[in-house]
Amino acid sequence: MSKIGHWPFVLFGLSLHLTSFVLVFINVPADAPKDVTYDDAILIAPSSKAVAITASFLMGFGAGFVDTQTLAMLGGVYADKASQAFAVYKICQHASSGVSFAYAGYLSLYWQLGILATLAAVGGAGFTWADVEHRRWRKHRMLQEEEESTNSKRTSDGGAGGAGGAGGAGGAGDDASSQGSSARKEGVLG
Repeated sequence: MSKIGHWPFVLFGLSLHLTSFVLVFINVPADAPKDVTYDDAILIAPSSKAVAITASFLMGFGAGFVDTQTLAMLGGVYADKASQAFAVYKICQHASSGVSFAYAGYLSLYWQLGILATLAAVGGAGFTWADVEHRRWRKHRMLQEEEESTNSKRTSDGGAGGAGGAGGAGGAGDDASSQGSSARKEGVLG
């Protein structure tokens, strides 16, 4: 996960959601959320239980990907303030659930699926952007810290370099030791 990030798993989960939305669209009549209906669906008439169960499975399986990766990213980005980050996440999640419950009886199924699909696409794009930017920032920060560490080591070694000083034999020794330590970090040595 550390090499590829969280976003591919979230996009996979959202693609399962979108597939589920398509299955619901072709299998369930438009007026089903409003009242009992005996209308036929767009493509499948009568509605198929197997398609409905498949759509439910895909929705739950996709939610597993999205939820675990979202929580993992929140825990990584806000490690020092995890409880506050999770609280805000849960508030937003439950508030949006309440809003969708409020309009569920008034909008047709197709409008509801359109809202869900649009928000899934926007959410997936936003999550991907945030994950990529966070990984880029973290990599930049690690390189900065490594550079500062190397500079401070050179400064402390340069003062005790003996006859060569910073630019003489002591400086050459510093370069060799820094090359050795960077080789160890890359797994070439020891």
